[in-house]
Amino acid sequence: MFPAVSLPVDSSPDDYWDAISEAPRGNAGEAIVFSARVLTITGLSGLWGCWGECDPDILALQGLPDHILDDAWCDEFGPFLRAPEALENYISPNFGDNIPGWFSDRFLRNCGSGR
Repeated sequence: MFPAVSLPVDSSPDDYWDAISEAPRGNAGEAIVFSARVLTITGLSGLWGCWGECDPDILALQGLPDHILDDAWCDEFGPFLRAPEALENYISPNFGDNIPGWFSDRFLRNCGSGR
């Protein structure tokens, strides 16, 4: 099963949550919020999209333009970090500041090592 939702651009955060937490066939464990490990977001034009991979409590999006990472944008919508900074700031404390290679290598391979 490959669950998907489509939301109008004027959707609220509650609309989004309702869509991803809907229990297919009455089984809450199959809701997208619990079962998805990969996320794609595309525009109606089909000319752009982002791919994300969900791992332990972090969502990594590949394909954000450089201007998205400026301080003003991140203050309003972020924080967004490149993969190496995400490892250092978000993941490292979960491993006692000693991230195992099996995790960091896969994370950097899947999410990119930065510029």
